[in-house]
Amino acid sequence: MPRPAAPGLVGVGAAFRSMVDEVAKVAPWHRVSVVLTGATGTGKSAIARAIHEMSPRAQKPFVALNCATIGADLFESELFGHERGAFTGAHARKLGLMEQADGGTLFLDEIGELPLPLQAKLLLALENKSFRRVGGDKEITADVRIISATNRDLGRLVEEGGFRQDLRARLGSYRICVPTLAERREDVPALLAHYLDQFAPHFSRPLPYTLEPGALEVLVNCDWPDNVRQLRSVAERLALEAADAGNITAALARRVALSLGAAPDSHRPSPAPLAPLAPPHSHTTIPIPPYVVGEPIEDYEARVLLALRQGLLEHTGHNVGAVAESLHLSARALQKRLARARRIAGASD
Repeated sequence: MPRPAAPGLVGVGAAFRSMVDEVAKVAPWHRVSVVLTGATGTGKSAIARAIHEMSPRAQKPFVALNCATIGADLFESELFGHERGAFTGAHARKLGLMEQADGGTLFLDEIGELPLPLQAKLLLALENKSFRRVGGDKEITADVRIISATNRDLGRLVEEGGFRQDLRARLGSYRICVPTLAERREDVPALLAHYLDQFAPHFSRPLPYTLEPGALEVLVNCDWPDNVRQLRSVAERLALEAADAGNITAALARRVALSLGAAPDSHRPSPAPLAPLAPPHSHTTIPIPPYVVGEPIEDYEARVLLALRQGLLEHTGHNVGAVAESLHLSARALQKRLARARRIAGASD
């Protein structure tokens, strides 16, 4: 059964696919509230938008509020709106975000930062499905789906008295844990390709960027403390610095990653297809084809495997068993992978 497409989400690995399955499962149930949990920069806002766009509410508004950036004195006005003259400076009626999101989705980012008094007001509005604008006496109803996100442990916050249990229950009908980039390293090439394609027009580059295999290995092995958001920044700097030549080298990748706080770790093993490029105990270097941004990851994996096989055959005197052992595969498993690689490579020619 084909996996559903999740608009705006990019990845190929098992952790990513598992998350997309969760998104696809809950998205159609448009009255179910969703909590997204995960570290800062993992892409929770993009996931919230994907849930909205995969739901029956897709043609209605998607409205976002960052609870960590709005002052307590402005929260009610921002969320519920206000009437003219409700307070100093209220020169006209303002529709709140909940009213603007009627029929669609309201995304409450950093919900764990919301002060307790405001939690009570939010809970009341969600329970009653109605509210009053600041300075108004008319009850206003709004049909909204709530998606919230946090990088904090709401259960611990409840235990510490910093978050209301009833609001947590109201928001948390369905929870999706968003993996860190370190937990989905196999997605780095696809994400990098996605962002480089986005940034290429900004720097008037008509042709795709090319990444040396060593550059990909450097970037896959970065620690990425700020996750996907940090990778996007690295991709933008790489797109700028390589705009003329179009070739991203390992040295450039390492310099840019270090300058933006993503330290490469040369001791961390690389995931496939960035496996060691020569047999154990060998000093022979096997040339690996460069990755062309925009190329499907499956096609690149097929080209890499075929290149490895050819190089290892030459190095071992065409000893197929030694080739399989060098790749840590059985001869049968190698034949299966090679057959698949040939099919993919043939289809992409």
